[in-house]
This record gives sequence, structure tokens and C-alpha cells, in this order.
Amino acid sequence: MYAWNSTLRPISKKRQAEIAAGTHRPKPRKPLKTMSAKQKAKIKDYRATAFEYRGRKCFLCGRTEPYTHLVVHHFDCNRNNNSPENLYPLCDKNFGCGAHNHMGKEGLEELNRKIIEIQEQYLVKEN
Repeated sequence: MYAWNSTLRPISKKRQAEIAAGTHRPKPRKPLKTMSAKQKAKIKDYRATAFEYRGRKCFLCGRTEPYTHLVVHHFDCNRNNNSPENLYPLCDKNFGCGAHNHMGKEGLEELNRKIIEIQEQYLVKEN
């Protein structure tokens, strides 16, 4: 008869004896990678730029921050291009308008097509 651990794998009799005797030592875990202060500042900078230029709402549907989490989409897919014209705030990537961004090439093309359509509507309204 086997004993089972939390991942539902059998524990060997040798390990069971070590655990019972209190001599078993689990393997040390690798430390998690953390972002540097410079990386965090860069993220805050481009998000602030996007919100300042486009407002704190989803560019596609208009939802605001208290009702949804906003992510920033780089239109040209270049994360180093943080010019305001390239940044678009969108709803949370899992449930909202930004979900197209994570559906492969076709989803990204669909997302960019929608952004272009909305931009054209704004230009028609202004003229």
C-alpha cells in the first residue's frame, strides 16, 4: 500500500520513513524572477503615457477603470515603441477587448482592424 502526496504521486517507503523520523528535507526551490526597478518604471511610464493621451477607458468599448482592468496594447507590436500614437488602453486581456491580442496573428489583425475603424469614426465626427 502506498502513501500519496499532495500531487497524487506515490511516496516511496524510504521517503515515508524519512518523513516519519523527521529527517526528510524537501528540495530547495528556485527563487522567482522579479522585475528590476528600472523595468517597473518603464512599464509605469508607458501606461501613464497611454492614459494621458487616450484617457483612462477602453479605446474600443469605453469601459472605465473601476469596472474593468485596463491593459495597454502596442499597435505595432513593438514593446519598445512607446510613442503615444502607438499605445491603446483596452479592457482586460482575458475577458474584454484586449482578448484578440492573445489569439494569435488573426486575433491581432482583427484587433488592429477594429482600432483603425474607431479612429476613422473619430476623424469623420471631427470633420
